[in-house]
Amino acid sequence: MAPPIAAGLSVVSLVQSFGEISGAQLNPAITSALVCARKLDVLHGLAFAVAQCLGGICASAIFYLSLPTSVYNQLVTKVSSEGNAGQALGMEIISTFQLAFTVFAVDDRRRRDFTEPGSLAIGFSLTAGALAAGHFSGGSMNPARSLGPALLSGIWEHHWVS
Repeated sequence: MAPPIAAGLSVVSLVQSFGEISGAQLNPAITSALVCARKLDVLHGLAFAVAQCLGGICASAIFYLSLPTSVYNQLVTKVSSEGNAGQALGMEIISTFQLAFTVFAVDDRRRRDFTEPGSLAIGFSLTAGALAAGHFSGGSMNPARSLGPALLSGIWEHHWVS
């Protein structure tokens, strides 16, 4: 229960801090959705996705160097032994869609009061997605977040799900 809440609160903090500066682009899946919706041009989308993946790798390297291997390997996004890769993929798709839907709703200036903290909606959405999908797939919803631990640990089993 604690990891999804920690992830959600981290996103609230990051979106609140960097939202007005850079749009708080943290997730290649959301960046891809923004490119597909033509809210972001392809060149900026590619640059953001590369930066997001590099950021995920650098953050994972910090954790890799500061945590014991047994603890670090728990950060790798894995398919549950009780389910299968198809179920995990389905939950990742649903959770990522719900997160993207929330980001688009928060970004729609016509629907939002400027005093409303959109960062809370995005953080709660991420928490809900991680809680729902966590049992099946680890609830990553972020390819950059899954790439770093997989790259450093060498655990690639069912990585395509994320």
